[in-house]
Amino acid sequence: DPCIGLRGARLDRCVQTTVPAAYADVRRAYNAARRAGVDSDYLGDVQRRWVRLQRRSSDNPYDLLDGYDDIRGELIDAVRRQRDGDY
Repeated sequence: DPCIGLRGARLDRCVQTTVPAAYADVRRAYNAARRAGVDSDYLGDVQRRWVRLQRRSSDNPYDLLDGYDDIRGELIDAVRRQRDGDY
């Protein structure tokens, strides 16, 4: 996490760029999963978790970034399983 150890204005600036970039990474992974044909029920569950994460973690950017990373990883794995026929 590029923001660890920063404080004050430096932390604020880091979070202001890192959180939107992580969100965009999740969005790209979600769209890739849709294009790959990952099950729509699964994607709906992911989307609901994504929204809950945003609501719960709005005060703690580290929790939000960790959650985004987890969701992105799960979506990447789902695409791999879909392409390998393991889904």
